[in-house]
Amino acid sequence: MVFSDRAHAEPSQPGGTGTAADRTVDYQAGKMDKTGHIDSHDIDRNASLTLHEKLDPNSKTKANVEDKPNTEKGGVYKDLQFVKAGGSFTVLRDWKVNGNAVNVLDTATHKAFQFEVVIFDTYAKPPIRTEYTNTAPF
Repeated sequence: MVFSDRAHAEPSQPGGTGTAADRTVDYQAGKMDKTGHIDSHDIDRNASLTLHEKLDPNSKTKANVEDKPNTEKGGVYKDLQFVKAGGSFTVLRDWKVNGNAVNVLDTATHKAFQFEVVIFDTYAKPPIRTEYTNTAPF
């Protein structure tokens, strides 16, 4: 299971609506209990986390995505999420831990999903938001 306590964090957009926005989200691997929580003793601090991303072909602007899987070792995947001024795109994301496909935990609902969908739109509030699904939307 991959999770982040900051997956729903408010991004920084110092210039206001329409300007560039960013946020950093740290992902970790852990085991979820039956209530949908991950305790600190259930975190794998040595895990190798691999992120794969796919850009929605209907996105208005292009973006740099991790279409070739990118792996971070040492138990934490530090992810800078960024959208340029006027940008609008959507990214489908899936994860592997130690080479095995895993679900991602929505810490707001305490439910596990196969995919994360991150929507970047500098004219929306918030300009970066994360949704979860078990069906790839594109």
